[in-house]
Amino acid sequence: MKKLLFLLIATLGFSSFSFSEGITRIGINYIDLEADETDYTYAFSVDGWGISLDAAPNEQVLLTLDYFRLDEDGESADFNVVTAGYAIGGDLSEGAFTVGLARFDSDLADSADSDIEVGYSRRAGGEEIDYTFSIIASEETTFRAKIMTPVGVSFGLLTDGDIDLWNLGYEYKF
Repeated sequence: MKKLLFLLIATLGFSSFSFSEGITRIGINYIDLEADETDYTYAFSVDGWGISLDAAPNEQVLLTLDYFRLDEDGESADFNVVTAGYAIGGDLSEGAFTVGLARFDSDLADSADSDIEVGYSRRAGGEEIDYTFSIIASEETTFRAKIMTPVGVSFGLLTDGDIDLWNLGYEYKF
């Protein structure tokens, strides 16, 4: 069912190219993963790097890909987050509510997880700030935020309350 919804969102978006200029950004990021102390683990922080692709091929579809690698004491782990959303009730150039899927994968996990994502996003390009704020309905509700400035600096947060993934980067828009 989730694969069917993902395919539907992608098909609807790529079939309606009414957006005069698609907005695509590619970036490189510094990543910081922070975990709070729980009954089962100690608090820790791990740093790494990442790359990102953020695309609005038209005024209705929003696609993102984030890949990052965390390194600590010679050990590393690779992660990726892929999201696809469709704007409802408006255009991304002005800001719109989005509904879609978020897929999380890691070389540490046995399988990838796909979950429903609901949020509000804006992709206008130009001289204004673009952003995404969303909730991902995973086992533990996850909040995702990303802010992209006109000069290319980007800030991001992915958190479930116990684990926070922060990123600071530079994105080139083309």
